[in-house]
Amino acid sequence: MKKALFFNRKHQSFARLCILIALVAIVFQNCKKEMHQTDAAVQSQKVSAARLWYESNCKPAPAGSDIRVAAMGNGATDGIDLSRILAPLWDNALAFEQDGEQVLELPAINKAGLMLIQGPKKQKYDLKHPESISKLLIIKSKTGDFRAYVMTITVDAGSTPDSTKLSLNTFKHKEADFSGMMLFHTLQGKLVSGYKYINGAATGVVSAAQPPATSTQTTNSIKENTLAPQPCQYAATNWITAYCTDWFTNGEYDGSNCTISYDLVGYVLICPDNGPMVQLPIPGGGGGATITPTDIAEAIPEADPKPKIDPASYIKCFTDGKTASSYKLTIYVDQPIPGHNDQWSTDVNVAGGGIKFITPGGQTLNVGHTFVGFEKNNTDGTSVKQVMGFYPGGLGISSKAIIKDDSGHPYNVSYALNVNAGQFNAALARLSQDNATSNYTLSNMIGTERNCTDAAISWMTVAGATLPSQSRGSFSNTPGDFGQVLKNLSGATTTTGAAPQSHGPCN
Repeated sequence: MKKALFFNRKHQSFARLCILIALVAIVFQNCKKEMHQTDAAVQSQKVSAARLWYESNCKPAPAGSDIRVAAMGNGATDGIDLSRILAPLWDNALAFEQDGEQVLELPAINKAGLMLIQGPKKQKYDLKHPESISKLLIIKSKTGDFRAYVMTITVDAGSTPDSTKLSLNTFKHKEADFSGMMLFHTLQGKLVSGYKYINGAATGVVSAAQPPATSTQTTNSIKENTLAPQPCQYAATNWITAYCTDWFTNGEYDGSNCTISYDLVGYVLICPDNGPMVQLPIPGGGGGATITPTDIAEAIPEADPKPKIDPASYIKCFTDGKTASSYKLTIYVDQPIPGHNDQWSTDVNVAGGGIKFITPGGQTLNVGHTFVGFEKNNTDGTSVKQVMGFYPGGLGISSKAIIKDDSGHPYNVSYALNVNAGQFNAALARLSQDNATSNYTLSNMIGTERNCTDAAISWMTVAGATLPSQSRGSFSNTPGDFGQVLKNLSGATTTTGAAPQSHGPCN
């Protein structure tokens, strides 16, 4: 009897446990379903907002018009409207966020045989096996403004295109065997930015270029020439639309016999990237302004009233005849937009903000600043502090560098390192060398980059510091990118502050 009662209670307990597990599963499933429904609703809202903006600003071609003429403007650069050829598939939108911006990647119906090709122009094209595919990117900025780009993925000249595999490449994903370019154009056909890929990895940065003097204009091919800034190369690109004589076969589209109706020749400059690209930048980012790599390459420093200093007179103060108890170096980063990797900002009115540059179009950019504090502490309780940074000394694209006193300069990321006397002096010697021999060169687009971040990192490195760096686009380092990786280093702080006051010069 007891044994039967024991088994009865055991079975009841087991039944209760099964019921509890079932209830938990039901609750979990309902929560998961609600979360999925919430995510779907949020994406639907994003797509609806982007579609409203796009359709309000991008008008279809007039009824009865030749869509190729309406879109390409007979090949005139001022008449292009790629939105008239590419019809976005809103139900297939891929949504993601990056750097505080909302991005929609949209596959699109190609309504007029639009292709971007590399290399020599051919007379006929097989649209069954296109050499490129184009998608639309619609981006909502941090301030709520929208902008749109055509994202084109094109295979290397001479490659055998596979349209199915080509379509698998997205903004965030590249197939392991993809070799070609990913280019971002405005809807008016202006190249904003681009990247070269070999076997799925980004290996170079692409920017718009003028026709090189040694190009063969009749074939649109680019011969090897010495005019491209080394180690960069020129390449020809062609936007084409095609007229096909066999649009339909047995009721199905057949684009195997297509002739160019309009084409627009362009040239690009491909320069090697300086390291693995961790994250592809959003086109037109960097503080909301649409700035191209060419704009950066040709930007010049804004006149800065802060005077240069004589580093030797500042360094002399450390020879104060007192016994040192410790030495410390601190690298400070003033990001253009604190907490973000933006390489520039159009907010140039920040008090004591970063170094300013002016693009050929007249846009002023705050590129941020990176600088170093040098501190000697003495056994008697006194200390000597000097805060110095690396600056352009002229108003040219690349100019002789100078050193300035960065007392009180704002920062939002910092990292301090205790060093010995030899390491401290090595950092000061590297600073003196930069003052004597280095040029300030903002990016790698116009030579070997050495900007304020490169210099500050090198001063710390010769003193034994092991600091991260972040190559992106045409830059080896920027305050925006460097600040984002430095803050993850053990011992770094993200407390906003102002650099200490320098002691100043000593006679």
